[in-house]
Amino acid sequence: MKLGLDPDQFWDKTPKEIKRITMARDHRLNVEHNDRMLLAYTTAVLPRMKRMPKLDKLQVKLKGRKPGKPRQTEAQQIAVATMWAALGYGKIRKKEKTDGSG
Repeated sequence: MKLGLDPDQFWDKTPKEIKRITMARDHRLNVEHNDRMLLAYTTAVLPRMKRMPKLDKLQVKLKGRKPGKPRQTEAQQIAVATMWAALGYGKIRKKEKTDGSG
């Protein structure tokens, strides 16, 4: 089958599982497309190097975390946890460090 599953595996899956499999397959195909496009683009453009279109216009847009967006720092996470604790949604406990001596 086109999904990469044999018919027996296909009929054992729920519609939700099939949807997850197809979404993962589509994402993988888009990443592979972008990789091939990058290779073709650089191979064709490097010898010419005048004006070239931006590479992102040739690539498929992927969903997920934006590349430029930084993750929360530990201090930011503690600040958010403190705010939630102040609102009565739990307590803040410090993680106990172990020295490995069991």
